[in-house]
Amino acid sequence: MLENDIFGQWLDTEARRVLDGKFDPEQPLTMNEKIIIVLKGQEHHLPNSDIEMRQEMIVPRDDMDRPFNRTDKYIKRINTHTERIDEHIERLDKDIERKDKQFEQMDKRFEATINEIRQLYQSSRSLK
Repeated sequence: MLENDIFGQWLDTEARRVLDGKFDPEQPLTMNEKIIIVLKGQEHHLPNSDIEMRQEMIVPRDDMDRPFNRTDKYIKRINTHTERIDEHIERLDKDIERKDKQFEQMDKRFEATINEIRQLYQSSRSLK
Protein backbone atom coordinates (compact mmCIF):
# COMPACT_ATOMS: atom_id res chain seq x y z
CA MET A 1 0.00 0.00 0.00
CA LEU A 2 1.29 3.44 -0.86
CA GLU A 3 2.05 5.92 1.88
CA ASN A 4 -0.50 8.73 1.97
CA ASP A 5 2.14 11.42 1.29
CA ILE A 6 3.61 9.61 -1.71
CA PHE A 7 0.17 8.98 -3.18
CA GLY A 8 -0.94 12.55 -2.46
CA GLN A 9 2.12 14.03 -4.16
CA TRP A 10 1.71 11.79 -7.18
CA LEU A 11 -1.99 12.60 -7.42
CA ASP A 12 -1.33 16.36 -7.14
CA THR A 13 1.26 16.19 -9.92
CA GLU A 14 -0.98 14.13 -12.21
CA ALA A 15 -4.04 16.30 -11.51
CA ARG A 16 -2.09 19.48 -12.34
CA ARG A 17 -0.79 17.88 -15.54
CA VAL A 18 -4.30 16.79 -16.60
CA LEU A 19 -6.06 20.03 -15.67
CA ASP A 20 -3.40 22.37 -17.09
CA GLY A 21 -3.37 20.83 -20.52
CA LYS A 22 -6.81 19.36 -21.11
CA PHE A 23 -9.38 22.11 -21.32
CA ASP A 24 -9.49 21.90 -25.06
CA PRO A 25 -12.95 20.69 -26.15
CA GLU A 26 -11.45 19.07 -29.22
CA GLN A 27 -9.24 16.80 -27.15
CA PRO A 28 -11.41 14.63 -24.91
CA LEU A 29 -10.04 13.30 -21.63
CA THR A 30 -8.73 9.76 -21.59
CA MET A 31 -10.06 7.21 -19.15
CA ASN A 32 -6.88 7.50 -17.01
CA GLU A 33 -7.20 11.28 -16.90
CA LYS A 34 -10.83 11.02 -15.86
CA ILE A 35 -9.86 8.59 -13.09
CA ILE A 36 -7.16 11.00 -11.86
CA ILE A 37 -9.67 13.87 -11.71
CA VAL A 38 -12.19 11.72 -9.85
CA LEU A 39 -9.53 10.54 -7.38
CA LYS A 40 -8.43 14.12 -6.76
CA GLY A 41 -12.02 15.13 -6.08
CA GLN A 42 -12.51 12.22 -3.71
CA GLU A 43 -9.26 13.02 -1.93
CA HIS A 44 -10.86 16.18 -0.58
CA HIS A 45 -14.37 14.83 -0.32
CA LEU A 46 -13.70 11.71 1.78
CA PRO A 47 -11.90 13.35 4.73
CA ASN A 48 -14.51 16.10 4.82
CA SER A 49 -17.28 13.49 4.66
CA ASP A 50 -15.68 11.65 7.56
CA ILE A 51 -15.52 14.82 9.65
CA GLU A 52 -19.09 15.77 8.72
CA MET A 53 -20.36 12.28 9.49
CA ARG A 54 -18.62 12.24 12.87
CA GLN A 55 -20.13 15.62 13.72
CA GLU A 56 -23.56 14.46 12.58
CA MET A 57 -23.26 11.34 14.77
CA ILE A 58 -22.73 13.42 17.92
CA VAL A 59 -26.35 14.60 17.96
CA PRO A 60 -27.94 11.14 17.50
CA ARG A 61 -25.51 9.71 20.06
CA ASP A 62 -26.54 12.40 22.56
CA ASP A 63 -30.19 11.78 21.68
CA MET A 64 -29.67 8.07 22.33
CA ASP A 65 -27.79 8.69 25.58
CA ARG A 66 -30.63 10.70 27.11
CA PRO A 67 -33.15 7.84 27.19
CA PHE A 68 -30.46 5.46 28.45
CA ASN A 69 -29.52 7.91 31.21
CA ARG A 70 -33.18 8.31 32.16
CA THR A 71 -33.57 4.54 32.14
CA ASP A 72 -30.48 4.16 34.33
CA LYS A 73 -31.89 6.67 36.82
CA TYR A 74 -35.23 4.90 36.78
CA ILE A 75 -33.57 1.53 37.38
CA LYS A 76 -31.57 3.01 40.28
CA ARG A 77 -34.80 4.32 41.81
CA ILE A 78 -36.41 0.91 41.35
CA ASN A 79 -33.38 -0.73 42.99
CA THR A 80 -33.63 1.69 45.93
CA HIS A 81 -37.32 0.91 46.34
CA THR A 82 -36.62 -2.81 46.02
CA GLU A 83 -33.98 -2.57 48.76
CA ARG A 84 -36.46 -0.77 51.01
CA ILE A 85 -39.07 -3.43 50.29
CA ASP A 86 -36.52 -6.16 51.08
CA GLU A 87 -35.71 -4.48 54.40
CA HIS A 88 -39.40 -4.20 55.20
CA ILE A 89 -39.95 -7.87 54.32
CA GLU A 90 -37.05 -8.86 56.59
CA ARG A 91 -38.61 -6.90 59.47
CA LEU A 92 -41.95 -8.57 58.76
CA ASP A 93 -40.26 -11.99 58.74
CA LYS A 94 -38.72 -11.26 62.14
CA ASP A 95 -42.08 -10.07 63.46
CA ILE A 96 -43.74 -13.23 62.15
CA GLU A 97 -41.05 -15.39 63.78
CA ARG A 98 -41.63 -13.59 67.11
CA LYS A 99 -45.39 -14.07 66.80
CA ASP A 100 -44.81 -17.69 65.84
CA LYS A 101 -42.80 -18.24 69.03
CA GLN A 102 -45.50 -16.51 71.05
CA PHE A 103 -48.13 -18.79 69.52
CA GLU A 104 -45.98 -21.85 70.26
CA GLN A 105 -45.64 -20.77 73.89
CA MET A 106 -49.37 -20.08 74.09
CA ASP A 107 -50.02 -23.47 72.51
CA LYS A 108 -47.85 -25.17 75.15
CA ARG A 109 -49.65 -23.30 77.95
CA PHE A 110 -53.00 -24.22 76.41
CA GLU A 111 -52.03 -27.90 76.22
CA ALA A 112 -50.75 -27.78 79.81
CA THR A 113 -54.06 -26.22 80.92
CA ILE A 114 -56.05 -28.86 78.97
CA ASN A 115 -53.98 -31.62 80.59
CA GLU A 116 -54.65 -30.15 84.05
CA ILE A 117 -58.37 -30.00 83.27
CA ARG A 118 -58.30 -33.65 82.13
CA GLN A 119 -56.51 -34.70 85.27
CA LEU A 120 -59.00 -32.80 87.41
CA TYR A 121 -61.87 -34.34 85.49
CA GLN A 122 -60.45 -37.85 85.81
CA SER A 123 -59.74 -37.40 89.50
CA SER A 124 -63.27 -36.05 90.07
CA ARG A 125 -64.73 -39.13 88.30
CA SER A 126 -62.64 -41.46 90.35
CA LEU A 127 -63.96 -39.90 93.58
CA LYS A 128 -67.52 -40.77 92.73
